[in-house]
Amino acid sequence: MVKIISEERRGDLGKNEDQFFYKENKDIILAGVFDGATALDDLSYFQNIGKTPGRLAAEIARKILEEASFEVDLRELVSQINIALRNKADDMPISADLKSELFTTVGLIARLDKNKHELSFARLGDVTLVVIPQEGLGK
Repeated sequence: MVKIISEERRGDLGKNEDQFFYKENKDIILAGVFDGATALDDLSYFQNIGKTPGRLAAEIARKILEEASFEVDLRELVSQINIALRNKADDMPISADLKSELFTTVGLIARLDKNKHELSFARLGDVTLVVIPQEGLGK
């Protein structure tokens, strides 16, 4: 049995940069969680679209995961997310040379093959996966 536990603490929805996505078929669960990292500068571009830079980055990552097949190579998926973020940054009036203007997301994508009892995951940035066996953590 797989149990998804998700706790959300919403403040200002416009500033919440967390994104979660989960899909399942009879054999596989594919899930991801992303936490946007906002640029330090207060850029008018993001004010005009009504999102923080981190939220936009996390939404891009989530959309790519939503469109992915259950069989996708997770390392390839992380690469696709990074490329999409880079392409979006190239289309925006921000400077790639100024760290204070960059936007990104950290995240973790996991796939559980229910038949093979195999868990695989890939991460973007400093994210940790915690797996708690059904029997608990022991004594």
